[in-house]
Amino acid sequence: MDVDEPPVLEHRLAGRSALVRWGVRAWLLVGVLLAAAAVAWLLGQLSGLVVPLVLAAVLGALLAPVVDRLERHRVPRIGGATAVLLGLGAVVAGSVWLVVAGVVEQAPQISAQLRAGFESLSGWLESHGIDIAAGPGVDALRVGQLMTSIILLSICAAIVR
Repeated sequence: MDVDEPPVLEHRLAGRSALVRWGVRAWLLVGVLLAAAAVAWLLGQLSGLVVPLVLAAVLGALLAPVVDRLERHRVPRIGGATAVLLGLGAVVAGSVWLVVAGVVEQAPQISAQLRAGFESLSGWLESHGIDIAAGPGVDALRVGQLMTSIILLSICAAIVR
């Protein structure tokens, strides 16, 4: 195609009125937007597969220079990749440990804040004529809160160990 030749669409629309040209362009834009929406919908349906693949591609692209540098220092490529993955796993495990340890350390404050929030909510409900203390589900609610707290603290303690 020569540089001076007009694009195919412009060439075919050359003899048409401006309204027809804009109409064709508008319908082309609608088609492109529908195609983009279809691709987005398909990716949404496949997100369980797409998200891990995209994450793996990003990590692979980010960590490839590290493996290359290890290879230049005479570390076999498979060994470098294994070392990088083990290091990444250690960073993730350390981050999880720090978060869980912080939550366990602050469990008494979190519990006090939850109790204060529940009391505030109870007061607000009572001020609006709803007495939750008289309801039959109050004991079940307290037992549920206690069991949830016990389960969460047990899981955190098991992870920290």
